[in-house]
Amino acid sequence: MLGFLYFFWKIDADLTLYLCDYFSDVKKSLRGKTVWITGSSSGIGEYLAYELARHGCKLILSGINEERLNSVKFKCIEIGLVEDDVYVLPFNLTDFDIHEECVKKVLQKFRKLDILINNAGRSQRASFEEIDIKVDKEIFDINLFGTLNLTRKILPHFIENKGGHFVVTSSCVGKMGIPSSASYTGSKHALHGYFETLRVEMSRKNIDVTMLCPGPVFSHALENAFTGTPGQKFGRLSKSTDRKMQTDRCARLMSVAIAHKLDEVWIAPQPNLVFFYLVQYTPTFFRKDRLSLCFRGKVLDSPFIAYGDLVEEAVMMVSQRLSSTTTPEVINALLTSQMRRLFNLVGRNAAESDRSTFFGSTGPGFETTLAACYQGYQLSPPPRGRKIFPDLSEKTSYAEVSFQKRQCCSHAWGPTPENVPGPAAFL
Repeated sequence: MLGFLYFFWKIDADLTLYLCDYFSDVKKSLRGKTVWITGSSSGIGEYLAYELARHGCKLILSGINEERLNSVKFKCIEIGLVEDDVYVLPFNLTDFDIHEECVKKVLQKFRKLDILINNAGRSQRASFEEIDIKVDKEIFDINLFGTLNLTRKILPHFIENKGGHFVVTSSCVGKMGIPSSASYTGSKHALHGYFETLRVEMSRKNIDVTMLCPGPVFSHALENAFTGTPGQKFGRLSKSTDRKMQTDRCARLMSVAIAHKLDEVWIAPQPNLVFFYLVQYTPTFFRKDRLSLCFRGKVLDSPFIAYGDLVEEAVMMVSQRLSSTTTPEVINALLTSQMRRLFNLVGRNAAESDRSTFFGSTGPGFETTLAACYQGYQLSPPPRGRKIFPDLSEKTSYAEVSFQKRQCCSHAWGPTPENVPGPAAFL
């Protein structure tokens, strides 16, 4: 029993996928296949292209950044493909009118398509009540409707050739609701509904559907993620210390799932993987606790909110409401209110937000930092031998505060609850 538990804790995919990876010859199944990958200019799509190139697949690379697509193409050629086996086809997935033309170009080039990998998409970070309806529509256009329309344009070709394979890059949020990504979560859930229906309808026509559900993976997803405001990007980079899977390992497991035509796979290292099982087999218990197990410190990183994310989010919200006449008392009240709201949102004990000092290995947390600097307090010890902010006065503009706040974002994260000392009378 202990041996099984140890084995389960060490795996980074659901049991079926893990065993297929361990025992199978992926290259034999994929060699010579023609594969179209959308969203292949970076992240998972890029590394999946490299993985399939190693297995001898002919590739169509699509995305909106032609320069990046050509860079991916050249690396695929370095891996072992010939130039004629890699076709760069840049286009915007939300431009529905050109999908049919793109399909014609692919078929003119290779005469046949074996696998369509619907990988294009964008993530999001914003609470439910802050999301503008325009953002909902834009996310669904990219993550859902663009994917559906391209799939429908390819489907007649698969039916005519009596076979084909649709692969969809979903996410862990396609299997469970996660705070601060409502539109993104909704779009991924919708993908499951559409493509699981397609799987049933095509089951007697030799057309397969594979849903890929990765957990947190190192990529530029957060940098380019939507917020709740139209036209705004989240702009956060992944850190090397984040609990995320390496992109090449994720791509390797995806290629195994594609080779074996598995219906649905979960890809994530522990402790992330266990949450797939909890939501699948104990849904009432899991949802009743509102995913609170995910948020007791940095158990899981993006898209699961960690403690530092909550502190940063609270300060970002408050800083947007400051003016030259804002008093320290008002700032402190706003911070407390926002922290309580965010802690309640993710199921944390709201009493934790009353702690007035958060000292960790990297310095003071944002809640104390902003309020204390406005009141003229000297933080001790200051991180990296200096104050996070220079002296601020009541005349300090929002632009200056915002700039200084962003400058210290990389090292002023609040610690996890396990490391937080008891409440201290600071303000």
